[in-house]
Amino acid sequence: MVRLLTKLFRCGRLLCTCSLLFGLEQSALGAEPVVVTYPKLDGGKAYNNRLAYFESLLALALESSDLPFVLKPYGLPMSNADRNRQNLQQRVYDVAWIHTTPALEGSLTAVKIPLMKGLIGWRLMFVRAEDVAAFQQVESVEDLGNLVAGQGYDYPDNSILTAAGLELRTGLHRDNVVQMLLKNRVDYFPRSITEIYDEWSLLGEPGLAIEQHLVLRYPSAFYFFVRRGDEQLATALTKGLRTAHENGSFDALFMKHFGEYIRHSNLERRKVISIPYPRLDERVEQDKDGYWYKLKDKRAAPVAHR
Repeated sequence: MVRLLTKLFRCGRLLCTCSLLFGLEQSALGAEPVVVTYPKLDGGKAYNNRLAYFESLLALALESSDLPFVLKPYGLPMSNADRNRQNLQQRVYDVAWIHTTPALEGSLTAVKIPLMKGLIGWRLMFVRAEDVAAFQQVESVEDLGNLVAGQGYDYPDNSILTAAGLELRTGLHRDNVVQMLLKNRVDYFPRSITEIYDEWSLLGEPGLAIEQHLVLRYPSAFYFFVRRGDEQLATALTKGLRTAHENGSFDALFMKHFGEYIRHSNLERRKVISIPYPRLDERVEQDKDGYWYKLKDKRAAPVAHR
C-alpha cells in the first residue's frame, strides 16, 4: 500500500509539473500583445521633428521592455497638457508625452526619465533684429529683469520665469507672441533649441532675429505619462527607457533628431543664464546616469535656489 501511494504521489507530481510547463508554454505561445494607444498629433512643420522623435522613442522603449505590444495611434490636433491629462484619465489613449508640472505628476503616473534629456529647458531667444547688439550687454537674470519676456498664456514654464523675477506678457499662441515682439510689446521670446530653428524657417518675419549671445537654462522635462493604476505600462516604459539608455540606442535616437540643433546653437560659446527650479534642480544634481543634457565645461551646472 505504501509503495502504491508513493508511486501515485510521484506520478501526480509529475503530472502537475507537466501541466504547469504545458500551461506556461501555451501562455507564451498564445500571449496576446498589449495594445498601447498614443496621440498621433499634427504639429505642422515646426514640431514634426519633435513629434516623430517622441513616437520613435515610445516604440524603442516598448521594444526594449519585456512587454509584447502593438502601438495604435489616435489622431487629433495639437493639444495642451490639460487636454492630454483628461484624455489619459478618460482612457482615450494610454500614454502621452507631456511637459511635466507638479499638477500633472499629482494626477497621473509619470515615468521620470527626461525624454529630451532636458533640452526643452535650454532656450534661445527671438528678438527684434535691431536689438541684437543690445543683448550683447545682458549678462544675468537681473539684466533680463529690466526687459519683458513674451510667452503663451498657458506655457508650463511661465511659473519658472516669474519665480526668477522676470516680467512676462502673454499671448494666445506662438504667432501672437511673435507679433507682440515685433510691435515692441515684449523684448524677447524664449524658445527651446529644439524648436526655434524650425519656427524661424516657418515664420520668415522681417525684423525678427535669433539672439546670438545668450542661452537661458532651467530644468524642464517631457515625461511619458500614463493614467493612475496602469502599472504594467509604466513599468514597461521605465525598464525600456533604462535599457535603451544603457545600450546607447536612446542617445543615438536623440542625436539623430536633435544633434544638428545642438551643434548649430553653439552653446559652448554662449553666456549661460541659469534659472533655478527647485523641484527639478535636485534631479539634475543627482543625475549620475546621464539622462540630463549638460555642457562639458560645467557652465550650466544647477543653480541653488535662494
